[in-house]
Amino acid sequence: MGRVKGCINKKCKANKNMVKYKENEETCPECGLELSFICKSKKCHTVLEENDGKYCILCKAIKADNKDKLKQSAGKLVKMAPMIVSGVLAGKGIVSKLPGKK
Repeated sequence: MGRVKGCINKKCKANKNMVKYKENEETCPECGLELSFICKSKKCHTVLEENDGKYCILCKAIKADNKDKLKQSAGKLVKMAPMIVSGVLAGKGIVSKLPGKK
């Protein structure tokens, strides 16, 4: 799904419930006001300018931060994998049977 639109009428039920509509929708089915492009994030209803993309500045930053944290966690897991495997194998008595282990 591309960009999304939402009603910016503060009194409208669709605005209060943060309902999101498809990019090609023109008017709010609740109040009839013209829909505006809004942030695509589930918990955000920030109005965007025409060429701002899919997310507001804050949600873009949060997404980038989460992506960085995921990369860091994956890197740590890759570094720890040999220790985890040897710990599991040692628990099953397999490591002591491997060549070079006493």
